[in-house]
Amino acid sequence: MSQPTLVDVPTTGPSVVYYATDFGNIKIGRTSSPRRRGGELKVEMLLTFVGGEVEERRHQRMWSAHRIGNSEWFRPADDLLLWLAAHVVGGPPRRAAVLSQLIIGLKQRRAVAA
Repeated sequence: MSQPTLVDVPTTGPSVVYYATDFGNIKIGRTSSPRRRGGELKVEMLLTFVGGEVEERRHQRMWSAHRIGNSEWFRPADDLLLWLAAHVVGGPPRRAAVLSQLIIGLKQRRAVAA
């Protein structure tokens, strides 16, 4: 017989806020399973940290000038990329490589558009 509770017992790990990229734009979201979420969305994770809905919304507001419509996707503006670079440095090398690829692709697209 199970013990009734007033709160749900979490079945996954703590919620994390994440910054991810599809190599075109950046998504700021929240999940309790970043590895699975990255695979579902076909994105590469750039940054993750423990945080809930309040923290997710705070980060989305920080970059609201670059938001694409009403989505959780943001254009990779220079200030956002610089902020990400400051937070990715010293982390897993794969994340720095992904950020580098995003920046190189953006530079190439800007050169073509000029």
